[in-house]
Amino acid sequence: MAGRAGRDGLAMTGRGFPADARLRKGADFESCFAARQRLSGRFFLFHWKPNGLTHARLGLAVSRRVDRRAVVRNRVKRQVRECFRLCSARLPAVDLVASARPGAAKAERGALREDLLALLRKLAALPLPAAQGTMRADPGADGAKASDPPTAPTH
Repeated sequence: MAGRAGRDGLAMTGRGFPADARLRKGADFESCFAARQRLSGRFFLFHWKPNGLTHARLGLAVSRRVDRRAVVRNRVKRQVRECFRLCSARLPAVDLVASARPGAAKAERGALREDLLALLRKLAALPLPAAQGTMRADPGADGAKASDPPTAPTH
């Protein structure tokens, strides 16, 4: 496809929305909801969690409570996908579920976009929690260089 770069870091330069930028499994959605990290806006609620990948992924939750007509729900989803596509390069590596609120169905396109961009800016500015693991994040954190041989403990 013309205009789409390789998968080196979520280069969504084309108009598409690649499969590896989406949350597709129910377990991925559930883990975002269970993480209990949320950002709230006027028309949307974002549930997010760090994903350990090199890029952000998006999942959409636009229920029939937003509007019973599928054409309206799909319009809301298109707006979310487009804002995510435009901002994805600045987002941290998180899984994000965007849940639409009922007011989103009757909102103007500009108001939806403003709310989405404000939430995505907040998300980009948030510090991510430290990774849970057994290894140090920075091998030189104790002042030793990576090329220095390990020293024997002194007793």
